[in-house]
Amino acid sequence: MAKSATATPAAAGTGTGTETKTKPTVKVEVAVHPKLKELFQKQDAAAEKAASYLVEAGELIIRDNISNPVLIKTIMDARGITEASAKSQASRLRALLKDTDSFEALKKGEVTIRAAVKTAQTRRQATPVSNQKAFDNALNRFIPAAKALGQDKRTILATVEAALDKAQVK
Repeated sequence: MAKSATATPAAAGTGTGTETKTKPTVKVEVAVHPKLKELFQKQDAAAEKAASYLVEAGELIIRDNISNPVLIKTIMDARGITEASAKSQASRLRALLKDTDSFEALKKGEVTIRAAVKTAQTRRQATPVSNQKAFDNALNRFIPAAKALGQDKRTILATVEAALDKAQVK
């Protein structure tokens, strides 16, 4: 099935407010590439299948009350990945399962896996540990920036103290 597209060259101005003469519009026939179309359709089907597998796995985790150590070990064994990667994946999966809205949207096929997981992670409450990590990261970015400005320790501390006072931090 061929679709037609119209290619129109852009008109160039002469600087006097009038247009220069342009070539007439050229019709170009654009055909769908059958093999590429097939690959895109397979990719879409695989993504839908992956989402259904993830939903099934999530429901099994909930139904069988699978512990985190068992989940992490199973992910490591099934995917051949490190413990750190498996912990990260398990954490994202747990966040998705706790966010019932995102999990239900994934079940219904209304969102992609990535969108559901990202939304679930965004809705997670910050923990004292994550707050400390965020503070440390901000501080580690702040120090080189202050040094790059050529500020000495006293000036940096005064700037920080002024910012804390402004934010009413006691």
